[in-house]
Amino acid sequence: MNLLLSEDEVAMLTDYEKPKAQCRQLSKMGIAFEVGRTGKPKVLRDVVIKKLGGNFMKKEPTVNVAALSNM
Repeated sequence: MNLLLSEDEVAMLTDYEKPKAQCRQLSKMGIAFEVGRTGKPKVLRDVVIKKLGGNFMKKEPTVNVAALSNM
């Protein structure tokens, strides 16, 4: 999975197609981003997941009982 949101994902998140409008909306939403050389916002996927309250792709720690029983 890519670390950055795709252009389509940024458009879906902000409900805007134009980069300047996307940047304004991301700022209003409190989502950190950087503007690339092309003027388009670059948004880390993890920032959006955390902002929206998710913990996608994070596994709960588990105990390997079989390994412990072999000690």
